[in-house]
Amino acid sequence: MTPSSRRHRLALAVLSGTIFFGGRGFGGPPDVPLGAGVMGAGYVAPASSGEAPFGTCPPGATVEGLDVSYYQSTVDWAQVKSAGREFAFIRVSDGATFFDPQFNANWANSKAAGVIRGAYQFFRPAQDAMTQADFLLTHMGALSAGDLPPVLDVEVTGSQTNAVIAAGIQTWVTRVQSVTGLTPIIYTSPGFWSSIGSPDFSSDTLWVAHWGAMCPTVPSHWSNWKFWQYSSTGDVAGLNPVDLDKWNGSLSELVAFTGCGSADAAGPAVTAPTDLSLPQSVCQ
Repeated sequence: MTPSSRRHRLALAVLSGTIFFGGRGFGGPPDVPLGAGVMGAGYVAPASSGEAPFGTCPPGATVEGLDVSYYQSTVDWAQVKSAGREFAFIRVSDGATFFDPQFNANWANSKAAGVIRGAYQFFRPAQDAMTQADFLLTHMGALSAGDLPPVLDVEVTGSQTNAVIAAGIQTWVTRVQSVTGLTPIIYTSPGFWSSIGSPDFSSDTLWVAHWGAMCPTVPSHWSNWKFWQYSSTGDVAGLNPVDLDKWNGSLSELVAFTGCGSADAAGPAVTAPTDLSLPQSVCQ
């Protein structure tokens, strides 16, 4: 995300009264302009807040990654790999109507460079959740061996009620899991998740956004995190700013977590519903 778009989102949040100061984080604005919906739900915990030491720290090794959208323009994925970033989440769309113009290039080139890739979609609660899920599935296409499960980026309300938001998340999760056979990943921040009533999606994988913390705070119902977006101001391979992320585990554990196994292993044969123009085997 560009600095100007981040400032615009912050201004919207202030006007809507969704920011909480004193290190408690912010819940995010009710909406952002179409196309500007990218990763950015994390809240900053000042060092003096005392909150960071009570976060959930990784017990051992971690792996570095990042996430991108068309705001990063053209990405040199070979340089990203050389910089030690082993995985990347790539935006496929903002809701069901805005396809990220850099997705196809990022999706193909990250794979070619040996970067473990995953696709994410910015969730628009005011749009039909099934339509959004199918939009992601269609444009993402078949997953390859070594790809990460799809991600739902939950960080705006779209002026919808908590019940509507939770129902939409469930519809999306159910649809994506039924097509891919994989447990989806939910990206959110502690501040935003609590602002929508902390619905229980603990059966899905958590990617938590908590910038500037020693260790991230885990939203209610989850007991741990798999991915942590720890900064929005990274500088990697000429990408500045870019979001920085960690995997909670070793590289071999990350490879084992990928939806279709390692790149030299055969993935599970998952049959896609006939109403989607996807290959019959989701994992190739």
